[in-house]
Amino acid sequence: YFESQHRVVNIVMNNNTVSRFYDKLDMVEQQIDRICDFFLRISKSYLINLMCIRSVRSTSITMSNDIELNIGRKYLDHAHQTIKNIGRFIQKICRFVQQPHLFDRMLYSDYIKYFIEEMDMKCPGQVKL
Repeated sequence: YFESQHRVVNIVMNNNTVSRFYDKLDMVEQQIDRICDFFLRISKSYLINLMCIRSVRSTSITMSNDIELNIGRKYLDHAHQTIKNIGRFIQKICRFVQQPHLFDRMLYSDYIKYFIEEMDMKCPGQVKL
């Protein structure tokens, strides 16, 4: 995830290593939005990778590195709706591969990898994100 502290942006990796650079989080968000759809702004200070969510509570998100991040009031509705849509997508994937029991045991990123592997076995070379 990206964390902003004034004009310093920290990139926090899954292994908790941190890289820093100077910029506004708004600018980082704009640049990332052009490249991919896997990031979500959850507060003035946090831009998270949706593939690294471990759990969601009403006002916070726990990342795969066990760091809990608060969702800002301004971002609550959008964050919850986005995560709910991802949950529906994952349920559809699990139904598609006929293994719904996996839904409660894997991280979102594991679902996507599993789905791609399953689809690639059915349609070799045809699966792209």
